[in-house]
Amino acid sequence: MKPLLKSAIIVIPKKVYNESVERSKGLGREDAYEIESYVNKRRIEIKEASEKTTKEYEEMFNIEGGEKESLALASEFKLPMLCDDKRGMNAAKVLNINIISSIAMVKALYNKKRIDKKTALNSLDELERYGWYKKDLIENMKEEIKNVKTNITKDTQNSF
Repeated sequence: MKPLLKSAIIVIPKKVYNESVERSKGLGREDAYEIESYVNKRRIEIKEASEKTTKEYEEMFNIEGGEKESLALASEFKLPMLCDDKRGMNAAKVLNINIISSIAMVKALYNKKRIDKKTALNSLDELERYGWYKKDLIENMKEEIKNVKTNITKDTQNSF
């Protein structure tokens, strides 16, 4: 997240903040304090989507929580969306919202030389530790990064 925040401000919905900071601090997760510090430094903005849009997306796509609010914010503010939830990704595609997964973000930052190989591989290790992705998917991306010579693909170039 640090390399991305050097040149961009990230917008998150209140629900995502509550999930990733408030609840995670209670569980002793270090990243919760890091996210909170970025909010305090105004590198992460907390916004609320309209209740009408969030309700509509909840009913339309049968999603809730942070994904529902992230979709509504991305749609209302015409922003790309970082998403690792399969249902959220499918809904974003239907709504023509540009999406990128955490794994693809790591690769894009590496390809654009905003992070080095070691940081990219460490980031993938963290994603593996959090358990969002299948181990073989992470291993394949690690191999790609180990073997790539910073080629930017059309997919990653247009992702953010």
